[in-house]
Amino acid sequence: MPGNKPHQTKLTEGGIETRTRSSSASVDATDQGTGEQNRGVMAAIEKLSSRLDRIDSNQAKLLAEMRSSTKEIKDELMLELAGLRTRVEMLERKVENNLSRKNDKATFDPSRSIIVINLESDGEEEDLDMKVAQLIHSGLELPEVQVDHCCRMRPRNNRPGVVKVEFADLETKVKVLRAKSKLKDVDGFDRVYVHSCKSHAERLIELNFKSILKDLPNGDQYKFSGSGRLTKGEDRGRANMNREG
Repeated sequence: MPGNKPHQTKLTEGGIETRTRSSSASVDATDQGTGEQNRGVMAAIEKLSSRLDRIDSNQAKLLAEMRSSTKEIKDELMLELAGLRTRVEMLERKVENNLSRKNDKATFDPSRSIIVINLESDGEEEDLDMKVAQLIHSGLELPEVQVDHCCRMRPRNNRPGVVKVEFADLETKVKVLRAKSKLKDVDGFDRVYVHSCKSHAERLIELNFKSILKDLPNGDQYKFSGSGRLTKGEDRGRANMNREG
């Protein structure tokens, strides 16, 4: 029995030594496997990060393209809207002018109306009722006269549009026409002229007479007064002073 102890101890020590080396090899293998796994995970993370970067880059590029496209579309729409707005405004003005011309012919009674020439215009914002009232009350010195209604026609040849004025009756119109000579002495109205409003038939008759006078000997000596009377030479001045329009 004593002869067997060293052998057992050696075996035991060998066994211990074998087991220790085996355990170290297992730890090394485990560490190596863990390192490879970590490297695989890091590679996967880097690959994923790269993909995310590309996604972010593509997203930023897409957003920039969308903003650019949206701006272009917005600019095109604004141009279209501006063009449409201009065309609508032109159509509105055309309709208003057509309605105005129709209303002028339909509502103004020539027997009770006058026309005012060279009355300065303040554009679209002018208060025509007040301006005509100043002409009659201050220029003609007729504060008791009231205007039924008035309107300004379209301007021509860079001159203010003619103003049509209608009164309640013929007597008021005659009173205004008899006072019109006062305008030449009033500052601001000295170049304003007042005439009687003629009907379409009256204008045609006057035009026909003028055509006839052109073909007659000494026909140029005759002229129509503001009241529509045919006058000659020196009689014109007196007739114009007393004319009714």
